[in-house]
Amino acid sequence: MVSRDELIDFVHSTIGVDLLSKASRKDELANGVQIRGGNEVSVVALGVSLNEEFLKQAVAIGSNFSMFHHGFDVRTDHTKAERTYC
Repeated sequence: MVSRDELIDFVHSTIGVDLLSKASRKDELANGVQIRGGNEVSVVALGVSLNEEFLKQAVAIGSNFSMFHHGFDVRTDHTKAERTYC
């Protein structure tokens, strides 16, 4: 188990502040942490896009921290399932 804030700091330091800043300027969708959740992380779900189906699958596997390449997009086709990894 790791603290949520330590995990976020690790991700930011691994990706780099410059790249995250560039993504925030170029992408029309949100980047970075969008749903904070609890203080402790035990199961991480990784996915391409944040959407309803991804969140359902993340909950089903007991994830309490999720990371995506694309932030939430109301234009996403919610009928297609995302692959979830943990």
